[in-house]
Amino acid sequence: MLTERLEIRIDSKTRRLLEAEAQRRGVSVGALVREAIQRLLEADTAARQAAVRDLARLSAPVADWETMKREIEIAYLAPAVEAALAAHLGVEPDRVWEALLERPSMEREEIVKEVFRQMCIQGQIPAPSLYYEGPFKAYVSARLRETAEVHHGGLH
Repeated sequence: MLTERLEIRIDSKTRRLLEAEAQRRGVSVGALVREAIQRLLEADTAARQAAVRDLARLSAPVADWETMKREIEIAYLAPAVEAALAAHLGVEPDRVWEALLERPSMEREEIVKEVFRQMCIQGQIPAPSLYYEGPFKAYVSARLRETAEVHHGGLH
């Protein structure tokens, strides 16, 4: 049972097209508009359901929301992380990962710890910073791995 009223404004060309289509189908303009709205809503729902099914099929590793949130925030902070590493290493930001790879593994770890500590002190890492240390290190490790694979055939 139709109980709600909706008023919209359209241009005269659209009105003529709606009237012609309604006449061709043998329905009222109102019925045609209701059908169009229903199809739009169903298509949107179907598209969302398909997207969820596609994501579920990926079997991607999914952490709990708090961990994922920290990982997203660290990725958002990536430019600041690269700038801080660049300043610490004395290189341009586009050379950070290569310059870090040139350092011995233990020295790399110390540099990453120190840069994380400095970013916390400067307020660039959200509090409580303890929760961000793992994602921070994971981000740096992933970037180092990517760079090593591209430039050196793997980490040393």
